[in-house]
Amino acid sequence: MKSRDTVKTGRKYPLKAIRQKSDDGFVLIELLIVLLIIGLALPAKHFRNLDETYNIEYSIITNQLEAMAHRKHVVIDSKICPLRNCWFNPKGNINKSRKLIIHQGGTQYELVIWLGFGRFKINKRISYD
Repeated sequence: MKSRDTVKTGRKYPLKAIRQKSDDGFVLIELLIVLLIIGLALPAKHFRNLDETYNIEYSIITNQLEAMAHRKHVVIDSKICPLRNCWFNPKGNINKSRKLIIHQGGTQYELVIWLGFGRFKINKRISYD
């Protein structure tokens, strides 16, 4: 009795019939290529906004650390805090609590500085234009 998977060839060892594989799913390589294309096609705008936020945070923290290290008053950069008399004392605390709106590259950020312990937070403002 012959199996269904053999083909008559006239040879001593019959060849197994080649079955076609179904294309029901994707192969891992195809999936990775699609994900790579999608990842490259997405704009890097999100990462640029994060970079701007980190630059503001870095400037504030640098000023705060400089005030604590040198034990002197350090004036905050006028690009970040456009108001006069905005400085960190030798303990790293800011002289006044405030809420600032920063315009950077077409986006608005809200900088909130609390009194005590030199804490602050930066929020990206959403405009409903």
